Amino acid sequence: MVIVNPNWLQNLDSRLTVFINSHRINGFDATVNFASNLATPILILVIVISFIFYLRTKNKIQLNTSLFLLISFATSATLTFIIKNLVKRERPFIINHEIVKLGSGGSF
Repeated sequence: MVIVNPNWLQNLDSRLTVFINSHRINGFDATVNFASNLATPILILVIVISFIFYLRTKNKIQLNTSLFLLISFATSATLTFIIKNLVKRERPFIINHEIVKLGSGGSF
């Protein structure tokens, strides 16, 4: 089921992606890749450390914080997976060869 005409949306998406890619600061590429690759492991580490603090202190607030972080992370990952599979948007570097893939990852 298509709610809007996908042609104008795809054209806008392509133009916006090319604009962003052509105006990026190359010096930040390594920094952004580094941060992107560490985001998930750091979030998991924060959740684990939060649960460890709860086990040591038995503080109810710490448990609530740990559960909130875990539920937030799980919800975000699940919704991202669902939306990616519903939309099925091709990766920008596949559609337009002017766009350079900088990272080693790729989730779709």
